Amino acid sequence: YGYNKLPYSYSPDSIQRMFSTMDVNDNGEISRDEFRKSLVEEPTTQRDVDLIFAVVDLDGSGSIDLEELTEHLVSAGYEDKEEIEQLFHKMDIDNDGRITRNEFRRAIL
Repeated sequence: YGYNKLPYSYSPDSIQRMFSTMDVNDNGEISRDEFRKSLVEEPTTQRDVDLIFAVVDLDGSGSIDLEELTEHLVSAGYEDKEEIEQLFHKMDIDNDGRITRNEFRRAIL
């Protein structure tokens, strides 16, 4: 889902490198814990942030609403919905009810 909506294209080799980096125990599978750890690592480039944005932007609209952010963070194990809402409002710089890619980049980088 959503690969055609990513802002960058990836070669099969680069996808394999990403997979290998995430598959810490080298068993050919990415466990939930391995996936979570890879998402928790500090994103260092705009490309990293754009990839995270594409994952959280569930409907591919180009912005993230509170429902999408909540769904993503709850699925990653965060349960405090009040804290998620506070985070959303902090990231939604222009208070229009959606986080744009630029707002997301500013909040993360």
